[in-house]
Amino acid sequence: MRLLIRAYEYFYFRIFDWQLRSWSETYHPQYAALIGATWMAFMNLYSLAILIENFTGVLLTKGSSLPIVAGLLIGIANAVFFLFQSRYKEIAKMFSQESSRKRKMHFWYCMIYVVVSMGILIALVEYDHSRQ
Repeated sequence: MRLLIRAYEYFYFRIFDWQLRSWSETYHPQYAALIGATWMAFMNLYSLAILIENFTGVLLTKGSSLPIVAGLLIGIANAVFFLFQSRYKEIAKMFSQESSRKRKMHFWYCMIYVVVSMGILIALVEYDHSRQ
């Protein structure tokens, strides 16, 4: 579980660091990173809900406010986790000393995570629509 949390923190850090380097502190990179991390967590949860629907027939996404509520809860949890007591600064400090080699390797891990997550969601949605 700790490894998953650390990977999630790193994913947040990568977005935060990119925003900080691109647009500086004035554009509040902590909020952009919060939105990015929340969106990815929501996409993964939504993919899981579609998968459960397809295997069990229990409707979790269609005609339900559950995805909206889940998205809001993820956003609130992330805001508390990353922004409360400026924890994002602690996370940035923890990961900012990585070597160039490690940064490149971790960048590709993050990109693979994003592409695979989006691919799974798109494939599940397409599969779900083809069944109707």
